[in-house]
Amino acid sequence: MTPSYVAFTNEGPLVGFAAKNQAGSNPKNTIYDVRRLIGRKFSDHTLQNDIKRLPYDVVNKNGKPNVKVQLNGAAKFFTPEEISSKILEELKKIAEAYLGRRVKYAVITVPAYFGDEQRQATKDAALLVGLHVLCVLNEPTAAGIAHGIIDFQKHDTSDECNNCHIVIYDLGARNCDLTLEEVFRGAFFEILSIAGDRHLGGEDFDNALLNYVVDQYNNKNNVNIVNDFKAMKVLKYEVKKVEEALLTNPSARIEIQARHKINDFSETVTQAQFQELNKKLFEKTLNLVEQILEEAKLKKSQVDGIILTGSPAHTAKVQPFLEAYFDGKKFYKGISPDQAVVRGAAIQAQKLSSDVVTDVVVTSLGLGIETKGGIFTKLISGRTMIPTRKARTFSTAIDNQSKVVLHIFEGERLMASKNRLLGTLELRGIPPAPRGVPQIDVIFEMDKQAVLTIVARDKGIGTEARLVITDNLDRYSGDQVDGIIMDARSYYADDLFAKELATKEQGVRDEHRFKVIIWGDDDKDNLARGL
Repeated sequence: MTPSYVAFTNEGPLVGFAAKNQAGSNPKNTIYDVRRLIGRKFSDHTLQNDIKRLPYDVVNKNGKPNVKVQLNGAAKFFTPEEISSKILEELKKIAEAYLGRRVKYAVITVPAYFGDEQRQATKDAALLVGLHVLCVLNEPTAAGIAHGIIDFQKHDTSDECNNCHIVIYDLGARNCDLTLEEVFRGAFFEILSIAGDRHLGGEDFDNALLNYVVDQYNNKNNVNIVNDFKAMKVLKYEVKKVEEALLTNPSARIEIQARHKINDFSETVTQAQFQELNKKLFEKTLNLVEQILEEAKLKKSQVDGIILTGSPAHTAKVQPFLEAYFDGKKFYKGISPDQAVVRGAAIQAQKLSSDVVTDVVVTSLGLGIETKGGIFTKLISGRTMIPTRKARTFSTAIDNQSKVVLHIFEGERLMASKNRLLGTLELRGIPPAPRGVPQIDVIFEMDKQAVLTIVARDKGIGTEARLVITDNLDRYSGDQVDGIIMDARSYYADDLFAKELATKEQGVRDEHRFKVIIWGDDDKDNLARGL
């Protein structure tokens, strides 16, 4: 596995382990975590928070973030795409050396939260080194492919994972990302919810133990070695060995012989101590689990399985807590966590022929209609892979109702007025009948070109109305999508109160147990009721 590090020295650039190993002595010129920068505007508040934690300089160039390094006494600037391209170039060289031939195509994985601009910027980085991207694949989806849960070429219902809910828990070095997917017949899936902490990762668990050991060393020797780079490097190495030993042993011992201003030192660390040191971090990760379950409106008992991805040393630390939380649910363990995503990408690459170019694209935000009381009812969730098709059946709410008007919205807020109105669709000519008798299908369908078609169809007589919306990839930038999602989370409590109040006023206390109301006309005199 090649670390995503690029370092600049006066002798030339370094990539991978060569770059990572000298990061401590060359922090300003060693670039990592470039995925936090790529495809974003410099003014993006998320990016501004991220760059405060990076040791290298990120500057504004024409509204875009650029990395600033010093080479031979002069400042040099690189875009995130250029940094990424150097990593891809190194991977391309490794692959070509192994295969003995030129590599021209690639399947690239990205986090599920990546927006359209971030995905496009990733593809642009590949083009810089002559790679044509066959597929941009969500990392959780790749992990599902690797474990055999998702197979785009399947079309039967005999798969073990049929209409099941899978949690993909990705613990990286400096981030923690969770995704909850619903898999249908092993061939289709929908991302129900995502959550993450961009500043909680495996290194935080490492540092908690390191800080403890450093404190013990300082107290025993009446010194402070925090700013001694060489001494800290020795302790970090020894702490890493202890962490690995604690994965399979109840305790481990640090033994350091005097060297480079370091005194003899020994300290025993138990698993119980390690867990106590990281208790708050474990609780943070479980909070993320609860967040994705709440957003998807699922109980933990409805989860069918869990996939762990990331560093095995890091995921092994949280697995016991996750197993206890999910009370014996299935953990997919056939593939090492650090290989699941890349193996899934390789499997998908093998299935894609050279003459078929496939981009796995997802919807940026939820799509749905306004229901009675001003509630936003989604038909297509955000981050759903396209093409996709969702349908619900409605009926009339009043006797002899002759038409239904649907107000189509896009967004993540619970109340329709807080989202963006995309259009209005009116179905006329409903034959006179008592309320609740006519059956009207409402269909949302988005094709591979992200063209959204909404159809309202009277099942009884076959009449229909249709609305087509074509600019679905251009309405929002990646930064705007991130902002909309963050706003929805920030105002969730307020929106939930407003929704419950509206529901109570309409005498409908549960959308799933009772009937959902949608407006039947612009002046809201006529109503349509969903079954």
